Amino acid sequence: MPFDSFLVMSDSDISPDEETIFIKFMGMKSEDPASMLLFVYTDTEFDAFYLDNKEASEYLVDNQGLNPIGVIPFVYGKRQRNKLLPTIDSDMLAICKAIPTMITDTAGALLFQCFSIIFGIDILAENLKMSPNSFWNLKSDPQSEKTPSIGTIKPEADTDKAMQFITTIFVLWLETKGIRIGSVGNMDAGNMASGVSKIIDEMDVYEVKRKSMDWFRMDEEELWNNKLPKIHNYWIKTGMVQPSLVPGQIPDNKDLMIKVEFDKPEPMQSRANEIADIKAEIDLGTMTMDQAVRALHPDHTDEMVAEVLANRVIV
Repeated sequence: MPFDSFLVMSDSDISPDEETIFIKFMGMKSEDPASMLLFVYTDTEFDAFYLDNKEASEYLVDNQGLNPIGVIPFVYGKRQRNKLLPTIDSDMLAICKAIPTMITDTAGALLFQCFSIIFGIDILAENLKMSPNSFWNLKSDPQSEKTPSIGTIKPEADTDKAMQFITTIFVLWLETKGIRIGSVGNMDAGNMASGVSKIIDEMDVYEVKRKSMDWFRMDEEELWNNKLPKIHNYWIKTGMVQPSLVPGQIPDNKDLMIKVEFDKPEPMQSRANEIADIKAEIDLGTMTMDQAVRALHPDHTDEMVAEVLANRVIV
């Protein structure tokens, strides 16, 4: 569920960072904001009311305000151990605004440096017009012994340094998110696109993925060990699902053992490098041709794998 469609609270004096109350926003009955319908869950109670504190009794007829499941039927996947509600990640919005703004400012500087400033020294300027075939007859000031001269000033904006600064800001921000960046090299206005691509290629997100795996593993264990058995068994008991379509009741968490595993994060490889690695294993004798075909084409069926092996050309 998106974060703007629910709210969690805690009335526990022992663990105030653990949710004991789950509030689900069910939508408004009319255009009046006070008509927002709220469903409130605890482990033992269920309540329904509107934002103006008016009770929605039509949703309490069958349950009498009780939660028959015995658990809050949601898993709240928070990502901060010592806070019930996470700290708002405000720098995400700031960096998304800052980078386009700086690039726009750099483009504006580049635009204005295309116009030169014409200046004159010790001249009598009369009816000077800018046109392709114009001729300026410059005369010096009679009271001055200096030679008249005219020149131009061309403003220059160092766009290369500006782009390098933007890149540095972007890389430093990624570092604050735990994403380590390798060698980026020099980036200027001419290779901005390739520089950003190199940043993406050099990203090391292993640590971020590892932490996410730990959090999702805890969420999955809470779902399967504490929530889903009671929810499923309640559905069976009340006939909400047909017993003939499910294997029956799920044992409680004392007998149900769930092991959550995630694939180890691996760096992205090109197709050529992947083929070279598999070929090396075949030459070493640690992989068969059948395993090699399945590794290169995981979506192939058994018939397709057999066809590839049968039509393989041996040089």
